Amino acid sequence: MIAPSYTAILLFVLVPGLIFSLALLEPIPAALAAALTVASVATTLARTDWRLRPDWRLLGGATAVAAFLTLVSGVGHLVYQTDDWTVRDALLLDLVRYPWPIPYALDSFSGVLRAPIGMYLVPALVGKAFGPGAAEAALFTQNTALMALCLYVFARTAVFGRARWIVLGLFVVFSGLDCLAWAKRLYDGTPDNLLLPHLDPWPGFFQFSSHVTQVLWVPHHALAGWTFIAAYQAWRMGRLPALLMCPLWALTILWSTLPAFGAIPFLLFALASDLRDGKIRIGDFASAVAAGLGVLPVVIYITRDTAGLPQGFLDFTNMAVVQSYVSMMLVKVAPWLALAWEARDPKDGRTRWELAIIALVLAVLPIYKIGIANDFVMRASIPALALLCLRAAPAFATLGAQPMRQRVLAVAIVVLGAVTPAVEILRNTTGKAEAASVCNVWESLEDGPAAGTPRDYYIASDESMAVIPRLFRQPNSRPKTLRVHECWPGRSFVYRRPGT
Repeated sequence: MIAPSYTAILLFVLVPGLIFSLALLEPIPAALAAALTVASVATTLARTDWRLRPDWRLLGGATAVAAFLTLVSGVGHLVYQTDDWTVRDALLLDLVRYPWPIPYALDSFSGVLRAPIGMYLVPALVGKAFGPGAAEAALFTQNTALMALCLYVFARTAVFGRARWIVLGLFVVFSGLDCLAWAKRLYDGTPDNLLLPHLDPWPGFFQFSSHVTQVLWVPHHALAGWTFIAAYQAWRMGRLPALLMCPLWALTILWSTLPAFGAIPFLLFALASDLRDGKIRIGDFASAVAAGLGVLPVVIYITRDTAGLPQGFLDFTNMAVVQSYVSMMLVKVAPWLALAWEARDPKDGRTRWELAIIALVLAVLPIYKIGIANDFVMRASIPALALLCLRAAPAFATLGAQPMRQRVLAVAIVVLGAVTPAVEILRNTTGKAEAASVCNVWESLEDGPAAGTPRDYYIASDESMAVIPRLFRQPNSRPKTLRVHECWPGRSFVYRRPGT
């Protein structure tokens, strides 16, 4: 039977998908997409054993950790917010104050909001009823609950009590040994303008982010990747058929396409394993097909007008790229892979395959770039990094039985890695909190750290949205234009200071 904790995660990502269908699609496509989506999760709901009781102590610990990280991320503007929240605040505010779909216009261009909006739809509806403050509170509640459930599922996969708490703590501090790379930069005389209160981007051309960095900068990407890994862990424990992972995977696309892409190798591995073991059922296959058909409008929506995004293969004839690549793999990946390899059960061939897939995914992703800051590598790597952390966790559950040299190395990896999330938390808790701006999405792309970002990151042209007639609803409100030219006068950002 399926555990209620996993089904609760599924419901959290299901509701925004239904809202999207009913609010942004024409009536007939909306009804079809909603019906298919509900049908895709019906089997999971039917097989859930609601009589199972949670480990309340562990769930409470996971909730406390999730609430702290969500608060420190800047939701509610009680602490400093990272640069990426400038557009995120505008997106939530626009969804609260304007009818959907939201049109924008400037000069001869006109288009509508097109973004991974899964994280925002439920809070936006709350905000429409009770105001922007309620939307922020709903966003905090939603993100805390969903993150807590993911952390709880991760911890429950450990075999006994102490190991479960180790998983919970390790997942929070998980990071590469970024402080070593930054120490070398300091020793080499790195220019001051690169010494930011943000350690992850030291490789320059690409980045594997710590878990705390993901929460503080891009929670929708993090939650999309972690919910899938929660499903994967449920499959690994024998509590969920691989085919029933497909509905959740499809629903995460509205939250973020990049972690969904990075999850594909693990989904295929699970499907191939179940096929080999003779665990494929016709009913489960029907659920997967329904999920695929139901998510098609989301895929069409999220891919409109994206051809102009900067993308292409990195130049590995450039020795600076090669040096950054090798350094990143050695500093951010190799130590954790070594721990996970030592922690594996030698009789468990499936874990060996998993570690091989993790290594391959993390080795291949940096070859290609999408986005100005190479968002593709940073976000598509989220599932692989999360699973790598979970596979390394058993090394610490049995640490006392290991030779002294191995214990010292394992503790050193954790302590040095923990510097990165510590810097992230310290920056946000000591920096000045700022009120939300009144700027709309387009205005937020013209000022602040996002200035110069192509509009097709968040806004798709009317022509691209009309590629399939009678699929998407037409806007019924006046297009939003550029009126405010200074959204955050005098504010400091991680990547920008006042006057720069």
